[in-house]
Amino acid sequence: FSGNSISSINVLSNVNLTYLGCSYNAFSNIDVSSLSNLTTFRCNSNPLLNTLNLSNLSNLELLDCSENNMSSLDTSNLQNLKQLTCQNNQITSLDLSNNVNLEYIYVSANLLTSLDLSQLTIVNAPVPEYIVNVSNNPNLTYLNLKNGIPFMGSYMNTANCPNLSFICVDEESYTAVYDALTMSNATMPGSTTVVENVQINSYCSFIPGGTNNSVIGEFTMDINNNGCDAADYHPQNIKVLINDGTSFGTTFSNASGNYFFYNQTGNFTITPQFENPYFTLSPTSAILNFPS
Repeated sequence: FSGNSISSINVLSNVNLTYLGCSYNAFSNIDVSSLSNLTTFRCNSNPLLNTLNLSNLSNLELLDCSENNMSSLDTSNLQNLKQLTCQNNQITSLDLSNNVNLEYIYVSANLLTSLDLSQLTIVNAPVPEYIVNVSNNPNLTYLNLKNGIPFMGSYMNTANCPNLSFICVDEESYTAVYDALTMSNATMPGSTTVVENVQINSYCSFIPGGTNNSVIGEFTMDINNNGCDAADYHPQNIKVLINDGTSFGTTFSNASGNYFFYNQTGNFTITPQFENPYFTLSPTSAILNFPS
C-alpha cells in the first residue's frame, strides 16, 4: 500500500500477513493488533502518524516507523525485534530493555536524553555485532553500550549530539568506541558533538543529570622537571580504576589528559593503572568520600 494518499486502512482480518508496507501515505493511526504473524512492518513517512499499537506483534523482526509524528514508541512486547528504525520523529524516551535481539538501532533525529543498550545479547547473529545511530539527538547526554558484546566492526554514529557527555562501555571495547565516536563526527562536517567532552568508561551505575557527584582528574607529564604547567604533555588513554567496595569501573584519560567518573554516595578508591612499569605511585591510590 506504499506511495499513495491513503488515510485509513483495515487489515484486521488479514491475520496471516507476515509483511505489511504502508509507507508514504496519510495515515494518522494504523491498527495492526490482530496481525500476530507479522515479521516486517514498514509504516515510515506518514507525517500524520503519531501512535502505534504493537502489543500483539511478538514475532516482529523489522520495524520501520521513521519520518512520522511520534513522541513515544512502545516496543516492550517485541522480543524478537532485530531491526528498529525510528529516526526523524519526536521521541523523548525509548525503553529497549526487552529487545535483547536488536542488531540494527537507527534512532537519529529525535529528542532522546539517554539510550540504554546494556540488555543486548544478539544470540542468533553469526557475528556478535550491532549498529547504532543516535545522530542528531540534541538532548542526548548518556549512552550505555556495556552489554558484553565486543564492539569490533560495528558502526556507531553520534554526530550532532551537542550534549552527549557520557558513554558507558565494556573495558575491552573502549578503543573501538572511542574510534567510532571520533570517526562519526569527523566524517560529518559541522557536527556539534564535542568529542573531547564525552567521557567513556565502564562505570555505569549512575546516569548524569541534575545535581550529581563526580570525580575529575588530569594526567600531566612534567618531562622538563620544572613543575606542571600548561606547556606540559597530558597523556591520553591512561587507565584509571574506581572501586566502591561493591562496584568496579574503568575509564581512560581523554585527548586533554582528563578523566571523569560520575558516582553516588559512598567511599571510592581511585587507582591509576600504567601499561608499562615506568612509574611508581605515592600514594598508590586516592580514597574519596561522598556523604550524600
